[in-house]
Amino acid sequence: MALSSRYSMLCRIVFWALCLSIFVAALLPNDIAQPVFPHSDKALHAAVFGCLTFVGCAAYSPRFLT
Repeated sequence: MALSSRYSMLCRIVFWALCLSIFVAALLPNDIAQPVFPHSDKALHAAVFGCLTFVGCAAYSPRFLT
């Protein structure tokens, strides 16, 4: 297996693991955490989905791998 093929497979595994963990975290109630600043949940969503987008592009975009 070539290095880029292994890298692509690793990124795909990480991508789907992130999808599953984000899905589960989105369904769980969030009564414990107190907001750090106003609208901090929006910043958290942006950071999480930005990371998911980056890993998804690394996993499935042929242009990203070259």
